[in-house]
Amino acid sequence: MVWGLEFDFNNGQVTGAAAPGVSSSFDLDTDVPGFTETKWLYVETPLTGAGSIMPFIPVASTIRGGAQPCTGHGYKFGLICGGDIPGVSVHTDWSSSVKSTLTFVQVREALFRTQSTTASNRESYAFLASVDITPFKGLSIQPTYVYKDGDGGNNGSASLGYEAKDGFAYTNGAGTATDHNTHVHTIGFDARWQKGGLTLEPSIYYQIGSQGISPVLINNSVKNSVDVRSWVFDGIAGYRLGPLNLQTRFL
Repeated sequence: MVWGLEFDFNNGQVTGAAAPGVSSSFDLDTDVPGFTETKWLYVETPLTGAGSIMPFIPVASTIRGGAQPCTGHGYKFGLICGGDIPGVSVHTDWSSSVKSTLTFVQVREALFRTQSTTASNRESYAFLASVDITPFKGLSIQPTYVYKDGDGGNNGSASLGYEAKDGFAYTNGAGTATDHNTHVHTIGFDARWQKGGLTLEPSIYYQIGSQGISPVLINNSVKNSVDVRSWVFDGIAGYRLGPLNLQTRFL
């Protein structure tokens, strides 16, 4: 079990909202009420393989549940999944050169579907599946598939995962809350190739889906969503000469 604590403060008094992710600030008296943040809180245990929950399955895998870092999906931080997530992940070692990671992210929990006539809780989640392949020394390839379903999105605090739009919620003329929905599929791969001092790290992803919008009337027809069609390219090239590392990046 891992319990990660975090303490975020500004040095110097801040009037109004603190910087994103910062709990409070130190003023001249420095008597600040406790702001202890839980960064991680998860349990991890062997799922399959020797000494696991299911030892009759020969391949070794580990399951992790709770508030945890998002790992195993892409070599570059934040391109597919970065930071910390609430959910469950399973990492499996199929062989010395093939590994996989499956992750379920609970973005928003619908404990109560309807709170009032103008507010509601919605279920938002994402699935991620990646396979890490090393065909030979120096080359690694990681195909990845992601599906995210935003029924009302998240709370819009920092647009994490889904565009804020006031939490995707709006109220129609009758005073009834209606929510935008987002359904996006992402498929592609990350790769890393190193030969001597030369390093290449290309990433290519394609996204397809739909995103809800406030209803608009177009050609006597009500439109509630727009299509998502996007490519994501990210490339890093570098060459190392002793302590000197020259790099360029294209996004």
